[in-house]
Parts: sequence; structure tokens; C-alpha cells
Amino acid sequence: MMPPADQRHLEHLASLQTSAAPSNLADVLDEAILTASRIGDPRAQHLAQLSLHKLRSLASQADSGWILTSNPPSPPAPLQDIQVLQLVGIISALHELCYGFEMVDASSAIGWGGSGSTRFYLNSIYHYVSSLFLLDRSEPSHKGMPMGGTVIMALHPMGVSYVLDPVRKVLDRPFGSKITFGDTILRLRHSYLVHGTFSPTKIEYLVAQTEMRSPAQQLEFSSHAWDLFHQSMILRLRLIALLTATGIEVHQVVVRYMLDVLRAKRC
Repeated sequence: MMPPADQRHLEHLASLQTSAAPSNLADVLDEAILTASRIGDPRAQHLAQLSLHKLRSLASQADSGWILTSNPPSPPAPLQDIQVLQLVGIISALHELCYGFEMVDASSAIGWGGSGSTRFYLNSIYHYVSSLFLLDRSEPSHKGMPMGGTVIMALHPMGVSYVLDPVRKVLDRPFGSKITFGDTILRLRHSYLVHGTFSPTKIEYLVAQTEMRSPAQQLEFSSHAWDLFHQSMILRLRLIALLTATGIEVHQVVVRYMLDVLRAKRC
């Protein structure tokens, strides 16, 4: 029999799923993720994942004009056109990252963990996460910033980089005895995907640091990855909510930008 507490959590998830709408989806998904994390029974966990999948499917459709949250990020000053376009670019990149996570899940469900399609999407995730959130933290461009990556470089001048805190907290989680989850992704990207020689010895140091041959560590890595997926999706929704709350018409910004480019070419 399912524990009563888990049954209540499932009922709450069902209620959240029913209430989800373009006006509240970010808040609903955030609460649903928290609720699902409290479930212990394996059968209940499976049902919870089905509810989260349906909410994620709705979230993937979110676009400018959706309200999404009662508390959207608020820039301290009006956004410049170029900053609006930066937000659009970040939202698109996060959508691509989330697609990669979804496809890893779908591919592993119909194939096996080492299949070509699964590895392709996993490696894509490592590249995206490194680029968006991890790279160049020690460089002058990131001086005084709490994390690396391209996203904070755009959001920090807008005064809304605090929206990255949930993502950063997942990446900063300890993993193994010496490094963090984010460090693991970044070093895997560096040592194998970018600067590697296709020799397994190239990443033995990382295997030792993370204890990744342990089944328990592999499960923990998967758990962190799921949390990163969900926080990346919520980040995308919150940035869409920011655009909606400002009342900015994105297509008008795009038109102005293209006209400026054409004028510059004529000069």
C-alpha cells in the first residue's frame, strides 16, 4: 500500500496539473517539482514523473505574452533593445538545452544508456551547460560574478542575475569527495569532448575525483541532472515572464534592430 503522505503529494500534484495555465505555469511547475521531491515510494515517484512530464510539455510551449508567475523578475531600469534581443537569445538557448534533457530521457527509455542517440544528447547537454553557466569564471570578464557562462554576462548588466541562483545552487552541489557537480560537467567537457584524445585514461583523474564507477554516484549524478533540467526550465519561464511584464513587443524590437543594421550598411 502507498504511504498516506505520498498519496497526498500525488493528489496535490494532480491539483497543480489541473490548475496550470499561461498565467501561473512557472509557479505551478516550481511547486510541483518541490512536491515530487518529497515522495519516497517508487510507485508514487513514477506517477509523479508522469505529472511533471505533462507540466513540462505545457512549459515547452510558453512564449512571450504568457504571464507565468505572480512575481516576475524586475529590471531596475528600462531594457535597451539589444538587451531585449539578448533575453530572446537566452530563452531560445534554454529551450534547446531543455530539449536535450527531454531527448536523453526519451532516448534512454526506448534504447539503452550507451546508445548513440543518448550519448549525442548527453554530450550536447554538457556543451550547453558549460557554455551557458560554467565557462571562463576565472577570466577578467567574470570578475566579481558568482558563476561563469554566457548567461550571467547578459543578465548581470540588466540587474536580474539573481534569477540564476537556483541553477547555480544545483551546479555548486558537492559531487564526490573533491569537486562539485558543475566542475564535473566542465572537466568532462574539457578533458574528453574538447581537448581529449578519445583515450579513457584522459579522464581517469575525473573518475577518481567523482567516484563515478559507483552505482550510487551514478544515481546521484542523474538526480542532479534532473534538478538542473527543471531549474533551467523554470529559468526560461521566468525570463519569458520578465519580457511579458515589461510590455515590450519583441517583434518591434527585432524590426528596429534590422532597420538599424540596414542603415549602418548604407553609410
